[in-house]
Amino acid sequence: SCGDRSMNLHDYGMLLPCGIDRFRGVEFVCCPMEEQKELDSEEQEEANSDVWWGGAEAEYTDG
Repeated sequence: SCGDRSMNLHDYGMLLPCGIDRFRGVEFVCCPMEEQKELDSEEQEEANSDVWWGGAEAEYTDG
C-alpha cells in the first residue's frame, strides 16, 4: 500500500485484538520518500522567505 503512493514503509506493528475474534491486523506507517521530503523542505523555505519580521529596514518619523 505504501508503494502505491510513492511512500516508503517506515514501521509496522501487530494490533491487538479488541475482543475474541473482533479484530486482528497490522498497522503500517508510511513516510514520504527522501526525494519528496527534500522537496517539501525546499517549499517550506521558499514560503518562509516571503515573511518580513521587521527590523532595520523600517523607517519611523515623528510627526
